[in-house]
Amino acid sequence: MKPYECHPIMKKAMDDLNVHIPNRCIGIHGKLYDVQHFQKNHPGGIEWILTCKGTDATALFENMHLNSKLAKFQLEKIPCIGTYTPRLTWDFEGYRQIKSDMLTIFPTRSSRKHTSFRFQCWCILAFSAHLYLLSCQTIDKVWYISLIFSAICNSIIGGFGHNYIHFLDKKSMALDWNGLSSFEWILEHVISHHCHTNLKHDHDSISMLPFVNWNKKTWTNLLIFPLFFIGELVVALQGYLGHRCRWYPFLRKEYSLWIRFSPFVFLIRITSHFLFQSPIVGLSSILLTLMIASFYFSYLAHLNHAFEASQTYNFLDHQLGSTGDLKSLPILNDLLLGLDRQTLPHLFPTIDHSLLDIHTRNRLQYKTKNSAFVQHSFMHMNYVMFKRLFP
Repeated sequence: MKPYECHPIMKKAMDDLNVHIPNRCIGIHGKLYDVQHFQKNHPGGIEWILTCKGTDATALFENMHLNSKLAKFQLEKIPCIGTYTPRLTWDFEGYRQIKSDMLTIFPTRSSRKHTSFRFQCWCILAFSAHLYLLSCQTIDKVWYISLIFSAICNSIIGGFGHNYIHFLDKKSMALDWNGLSSFEWILEHVISHHCHTNLKHDHDSISMLPFVNWNKKTWTNLLIFPLFFIGELVVALQGYLGHRCRWYPFLRKEYSLWIRFSPFVFLIRITSHFLFQSPIVGLSSILLTLMIASFYFSYLAHLNHAFEASQTYNFLDHQLGSTGDLKSLPILNDLLLGLDRQTLPHLFPTIDHSLLDIHTRNRLQYKTKNSAFVQHSFMHMNYVMFKRLFP
């Protein structure tokens, strides 16, 4: 079984791209590479190779390597055992040009990473809020306030976790704390969503079918709002009891320990509610914190991906047409889950989001002469999302 096949929505999204790719290989630009002996030596981590086996990883190869020349040099060392006909062909020429420009700003892997003091502070707040919520033994005004504050803090550290998953940092376990999954996000978010944003191969575009269709205007899309409330509950139930994709690495020793054991993070969180609170208060606490965090996280995450992708297979133009940046006060950026800077992370996911500031945006806008780098108001982003969903 190819790793993505244990996730039914990923299988639906990706299967037709990978029909001619053998399980032991990775397909890149029409060539099949046998990565059996290379995976342990992959500079970005073994998990990327393990998870991409049996797939056409062309878009991922381009998207995750800022230094295209070095990546190509390493690729040429891997045995090529055949060819295949790609089902989806992107034009990466313009994209490689701006990657080259970014490489002059972030020349080394260490220069692209940043230990966020803000993340540490929010983790302390989230854990403190959780402990205080556990101390509430009755459903009263204090319980409601602490529950809402806990849910908001959990969502914010989940937003940071989304940042860290792009370079396999163990801090991405903040996703698991929220009932999501680091391993599933490698599949869903990095391999599927980032590479095929707003297309049928994008997990996020088809994950709400048949209830919500992001690619077709219909009034049934109103169901998106109740689905936002229960999204994390559904994801957790599917991941732990349904397809159980998040357990795939658990018995596979080649994966890092933190990925193998990350599913236990959420189980510990759930258990703590029933250990320190009565069954009714504990169940109410876990359900409502998840529902509030789910709506908060889901609405904002989909808001900046509601832009219409241009009808082109130019990778740069498509990515710029698929995302939008929110105009906000810097002090609110964490509360808005980094929505002020989503265009750049889609183009350069291996650079820490906090390093992709307004100066970088202005420089790239000048280079590309593309207005897509302009930030939009909250009202405008809502307008565009509603325009895309409803007739």
